[in-house]
Amino acid sequence: MASDQNFVDFVVEQLQPAGEIFAKKMFGEYGLYADGTFFGVICDNKLFVKPTEAGCEYIGQVVEAPPYSGAKDSFLIEDKIEDSAWLSELVRITVVALPSPKPKNKVVIPVFGSKCPETRINDLLLHFSMRPVAKYRWKKSTFKTSL
Repeated sequence: MASDQNFVDFVVEQLQPAGEIFAKKMFGEYGLYADGTFFGVICDNKLFVKPTEAGCEYIGQVVEAPPYSGAKDSFLIEDKIEDSAWLSELVRITVVALPSPKPKNKVVIPVFGSKCPETRINDLLLHFSMRPVAKYRWKKSTFKTSL
């Protein structure tokens, strides 16, 4: 069962004191991020936070459960979900304890002077030390539609 958007909005609103919080739709459920760090998920209208030692100490009596079948156990937050201050502090503690997100490698493809597709491909192939295409021609596809 997918989570309700109203519940997701409520949780994000409760967590606003913890920093820049946003939810990202993932496979029908939602991943939660604080200042760019993934810290939990919302599955079946339940909040799950990644387990950390600091978070365990802060919570006290921890309830752990997998957010979905086959997943590792996470902290299931049910009782104090309406306590914004407590919940925000848990998220702050968890984010500090988690490793920083790895920077993503972005591939930059150089764009050369010509706008002609044939010349651009040859320029790119030369740039990457590959043999240029001798006779490469672009053909415009013709689509016919009938009503």
